[in-house]
Amino acid sequence: MKNTFVSLIYVYLLLVSGILYAQNPTKTYQEKAGNFALAFTGIVEKGYRTGYVNTPYYPTEYTSGSLTYRGVTYTDVKLRYDCLTKRLVILTPDGKFNRVLSPEEISRAIIGNTSFVYFDSQKAKPGEGYYAVVYEGKDFSIYKQIYVSNINKESNGKVMLQKISLKERLFLLKEGEWNQLNGKSSFIKHFKNHKEELNDYCKTHQLNPRKKNETDWQKLAEYCETLIK
Repeated sequence: MKNTFVSLIYVYLLLVSGILYAQNPTKTYQEKAGNFALAFTGIVEKGYRTGYVNTPYYPTEYTSGSLTYRGVTYTDVKLRYDCLTKRLVILTPDGKFNRVLSPEEISRAIIGNTSFVYFDSQKAKPGEGYYAVVYEGKDFSIYKQIYVSNINKESNGKVMLQKISLKERLFLLKEGEWNQLNGKSSFIKHFKNHKEELNDYCKTHQLNPRKKNETDWQKLAEYCETLIK
């Protein structure tokens, strides 16, 4: 009789613990994960579910990436960049919450195959935010800014919605100065001592660096570095 009573108590406790876990799985996950859950405890993102035609995310969908937060490296996490708020957003492991990451805590992150680095308004002339790395070298770097160019009104019946337009632009960061790049000429003019070599290199290798042609920018930048002494 005593053994039966003890068994019933044990079953009851298991049922209660299961119910409590089902009621708050996120809390239980964080308690078990400890420090490894820190990156998923930021502010819950409001998002753009209503009132918008589209979203300002880049990429549009969550993409696997990695980051380091308070000494803990997270790999294969779902990330995207909000170009309007200029903040990284991470999807919690259970897929239920979108958390906003603090740029003061995370200066770099990788989304897909692209590295993003954060600059505040004092360090970046074009404005604070995360910039995609096109090239980072010893003497200079090239970054891509993905930004909201404008937000227009669009009617949907009697409802007015907001439509967000995203654009991209490239910048050469050299000796603390930010200069926009539109093509090879806008790059070469900052390296006048090597103008002839750079033009010949572009012609020989058929390079035509543009906004969407990052590979050509990388090749040109790498060659330019070999010329600088």
